[in-house]
Amino acid sequence: MTKTFITQASAQVRLSRASAAHMRTPVAAPGESDRESQASAQLQAPTRMVLTRRGKLVLAAAVALLVVLAVAIIAPLRAASSTEAPQQVEVRQVQPGDTLWGFAEQITPAGKDVQQTVSELEELNDMDTATLYVGQRIVLPVS
Repeated sequence: MTKTFITQASAQVRLSRASAAHMRTPVAAPGESDRESQASAQLQAPTRMVLTRRGKLVLAAAVALLVVLAVAIIAPLRAASSTEAPQQVEVRQVQPGDTLWGFAEQITPAGKDVQQTVSELEELNDMDTATLYVGQRIVLPVS
């Protein structure tokens, strides 16, 4: 009795394995060979791409490079498209007794702040301070 039970149980296990294998094996369509059906099953099998750590680093570096390139291309275009018109200037050589404030008073329109003009002159001449030296050349905007 025990022997019969084991035999029936093993037969059921074999049957379930065979049916599971049958479910995984693609069935050939009419007029299609087994090789063709296996090839089409492999082509249709869904694949999932998984990035490794190295792949993620390469992808991040590529994205960062694209961002840097975009900024490098866009920044000069924005600067070139500024609406500021070119300014006419004259160059003067500093004489004894000349001061930046004196030059600013000469070119500042009536009612405007002379200190603002001094700041603009410092920026225009790339100066850190308002100190002038005899013989120095200074650029002044023409009004």
